[in-house]
Amino acid sequence: GSGQAVPLVVESCIRFINLHGLQHEGIFRVPGSQAQVAEIRNAFEKGEDPLADGFMQHDLDSVAGVLKLYFRGLEKPLFPSDIVPELLATAQLESSAERISHLRGLVSRLPATVLVVLRYLFAFLNHLSQYSDENMMDPHNLAVCFGPTLVTVPAGQDAVSVQPHINEVVKCLIVHHEAIFPGTGQLSGPQYEKVMALAEEEY
Repeated sequence: GSGQAVPLVVESCIRFINLHGLQHEGIFRVPGSQAQVAEIRNAFEKGEDPLADGFMQHDLDSVAGVLKLYFRGLEKPLFPSDIVPELLATAQLESSAERISHLRGLVSRLPATVLVVLRYLFAFLNHLSQYSDENMMDPHNLAVCFGPTLVTVPAGQDAVSVQPHINEVVKCLIVHHEAIFPGTGQLSGPQYEKVMALAEEEY
């Protein structure tokens, strides 16, 4: 089969940003309109794709907000709490090579359903960071937005001291996503593509 799927809300929001927002300043940092975020979310929850038409009446910051809220609201976070301590330990490793190899081992323990989504998301964030001259969102700035969104600080730990380590690890995942996540040979399923098209244009 074609392997596991990426949820529609993830694929659609990422496609919209890929098509219209790679150079949008402050993407993921600037909050969108709460009303628009709610409207877009509700449509996805009904199984619709409100962004498929590609109309630019959707505000980029709101679309980015929908994506962040989706990950933040997951009942089972993509990085389950039992691997978070080891995720945090990565930040203590000295070399980039050690970090990459440690993270590769960690992510390989995640279910394929989760890995497909993470691989897709981090390939996109890496691509987005390549436009940081225009969008002001380098891997560090993106990690500051996505660290708290993707990883929950372990219970009983001080968020203020732990968060920078989480962000450091998320930054490493953004920068080195190709070395960390399994390729198509090891994991089937949708891959993020730098050049995306709107659904209608494929016919």
